[in-house]
Amino acid sequence: MENIFDDLNGKKENILQQIRELGDFRQGSLSPRYRKCGKPYCHCAKEGSKGHGPLWMVTRSVKGKTKSKAIPKGKVDTTFKQIETFHRFQNLVHEYIETNIKICDIQLDQDRQASKEAKKRAKLKILLTIPNVHLRKPLNFVRLIPRSLFQYQWILVS
Repeated sequence: MENIFDDLNGKKENILQQIRELGDFRQGSLSPRYRKCGKPYCHCAKEGSKGHGPLWMVTRSVKGKTKSKAIPKGKVDTTFKQIETFHRFQNLVHEYIETNIKICDIQLDQDRQASKEAKKRAKLKILLTIPNVHLRKPLNFVRLIPRSLFQYQWILVS
């Protein structure tokens, strides 16, 4: 069991190291936008024209509101890389959370197992303190039920 904990804790440290090495990132989506100026003689006013642009915008949601920021043409590739790095960050955080959940589940199972073992020891202690009780079956297959002050009945536990 310790080996599993060591492996999972090692995985957590590895994930944290990867997060430290990520570099700059930004949340959002990057998309080109075209707009029309409204002048009737401009090329953007012709039918089928996309309009002026592209104007690159990064858009993200902050507290339920959409925030947009214009990105200069020379920084579009850098911004794409920053967004990809953010997605990598999200994946690493998800992996870190799942690893922590596995550790917590194992600890819960260990506590549950320790509780079961403590109950078995308590049953054995009770049986050993009752005079003239002889075990004919293993403790985990039978259960002793009190019928009166000094009379007990064996039952099978499924």
